[in-house]
Amino acid sequence: MSTGIQMIHVHYRSNSLLLLDSDDITPLYTVQIGRKTPQMQMVSLCEEHAQVPSDNDGSARRLSTALFKMLSTDVQLSIRGKPALMQRSNLFSRSYCFRSVALDGESLLWEADGALSGDFKLVHRQNGQVLTRFRNKVFSAVEVGSFEMVGELSERLKEEILITGLSVLVMVQSLNLAGMVLMGSG
Repeated sequence: MSTGIQMIHVHYRSNSLLLLDSDDITPLYTVQIGRKTPQMQMVSLCEEHAQVPSDNDGSARRLSTALFKMLSTDVQLSIRGKPALMQRSNLFSRSYCFRSVALDGESLLWEADGALSGDFKLVHRQNGQVLTRFRNKVFSAVEVGSFEMVGELSERLKEEILITGLSVLVMVQSLNLAGMVLMGSG
């Protein structure tokens, strides 16, 4: 029995990112990026997410946010209105861990997937299972890369994977994304 993999492609779009389904055509999410906090805001483009409860500001389709602070390696997340904190494993590491909102507080870890590749994987810390791999397009000016999500994952977990994975890229890998967060856009 084979394990299914869903690909989600991430493309640069001016002051935002466009996340596309496996066909590299169907839009799933947009991620607004800028200096104003929270610096990353992921918004669903799918009709089935239209019923996500609205925040006080009426943003019914805003699912997740990431807030970055100068001189800090921590990332403050809001995943469907629930707070989470993503922290660097240690001072000299490129790995980030967090307690999953979607998995009732279980510990997940983003870590390098190969030496010098720019790729990352998300690992369930208790059982070592790889939930997702991110394949970085380091030299592309159009595509950030793609997420390879392994197995049957809930929509909430997929959204959490996307916002945390993009946050890790801002913190340790992508000069383009980091520049969009620090300098703003447009």
